[in-house]
Amino acid sequence: MGSPNDIGAPSPQQMLALAVQKHNAGQLAEAEELYRQVLEAQPDQPDALHLLGVLSEQTGNSVLAEELISKALVLRPNFADALSNLGNVLRKLGRPADAVISYQKALELQPDYAMALNNLGNTLAELGSLDEAISRYQEALDIEPGFSLAHFNLANALQKCGRLKDAVNSFQRAIALNPQYAMAWNNLKFAAKALRFPADGDSQAEDTTTGLSDAARATVGFAIQQFYFDGFRPHEADESLPMLSRRCRRRLIRKFPLMGRLVRRSARSGFRKTWLPCCTSDAAGRG
Repeated sequence: MGSPNDIGAPSPQQMLALAVQKHNAGQLAEAEELYRQVLEAQPDQPDALHLLGVLSEQTGNSVLAEELISKALVLRPNFADALSNLGNVLRKLGRPADAVISYQKALELQPDYAMALNNLGNTLAELGSLDEAISRYQEALDIEPGFSLAHFNLANALQKCGRLKDAVNSFQRAIALNPQYAMAWNNLKFAAKALRFPADGDSQAEDTTTGLSDAARATVGFAIQQFYFDGFRPHEADESLPMLSRRCRRRLIRKFPLMGRLVRRSARSGFRKTWLPCCTSDAAGRG
């Protein structure tokens, strides 16, 4: 049997280039076979190890992906792409804190790495650090203003913080960049409905959280997330959390009739306490 060095046989570099083409075209089985052929010829080829790891994660084998990408990083420690993709794998494996470290290492090597900033933002949002996540998305957009995915992720984080008008604006930017962005259209529809102005955006419309304290604004954002995105699940409420003031509850029910119907229906079913986590500050009750 001929070796890869035989006359007419493709070199490992040529096989790697073809594998990347197949990978980018979505021909994953062909790409995997080519990556493995490269590694048979050059077991310590860091690009092939890294990209086979990425492919493994794409096909659902995150454990193998971590092993392969980690090996690539032993061979090439200052490999920003591999560090960022390792972060993606660690997040999939349920290790978001480790993912954050990996993204940060990638950004130390390549501070203008917009995708790493976006992925770091996603992980921080998953950890509940929404303000930090928003900052990372904004940094990514400073570097790459046309990054529709970062606009979309920023919009989701803003919505969860109760910053509805800003969220709608970010969803609209994502759609302007990618008119076929179905999830952005869907989330825009619900955010605009919650904000009580049309999806085409009325810049004069009043944000429903105007006049509330920061803590109350966050509560409104949480409420909207639950009602319009996650579905009403009062049984999951943490009854140890302080409750909204009665006046603030009345204001929210006026703003969101669906919320009022569901709260009343829940009460008839035996759920006697409002499920909304919140502040008890005076500002929350001055609506």
